[in-house]
Amino acid sequence: MERGNSKLRFLDENVGPFVLFILGFFRKTWRAILQTAPPVQDEIKSIAILKLAAIGDTVLLSGLVNDLRVWKPGLRIVLFVGGSNASYARLLPLIDEVVVLPVSDPLTSLSLLRNERFDLLLNADSWPRLSAILGACAKAKWVVGFLTPGESRHFADDQLVPHRADGPLSPWIVAFD
Repeated sequence: MERGNSKLRFLDENVGPFVLFILGFFRKTWRAILQTAPPVQDEIKSIAILKLAAIGDTVLLSGLVNDLRVWKPGLRIVLFVGGSNASYARLLPLIDEVVVLPVSDPLTSLSLLRNERFDLLLNADSWPRLSAILGACAKAKWVVGFLTPGESRHFADDQLVPHRADGPLSPWIVAFD
């Protein structure tokens, strides 16, 4: 989320939860009709990681990327970032592609995110609802995101990882072992 943009913050805090609730209802209904299950470990060939801001969190994310490479060496990993953490993200050696999303233009961000299909999308943002909305609308077979208390951003994720301020990001991998 773009810091200091009061319009985006208002929309994120006040409209975001409603949009996510509606998206979640339709995603879960559709998944129930199709009887969709989480991807099997052997079927996961590509992962999108969504991290729109926070350089420090992006630094921590490098450990997850390393764990993903150890877990599945041939995995295609695409990191979607915002402008504030793009410079550091481009320094990560284990990422196949870094895509910078214009956070202040959600429709363009969505268009860029939907350019490719992914087996799994890991939403590494724990606060902004915009990233949860983008994740829910991405072309991903399964979306994993944080369950952050009081943030109402989890409704549209397929699988939740409890957000822990003191914890590692690697529990995502444990969920698919």
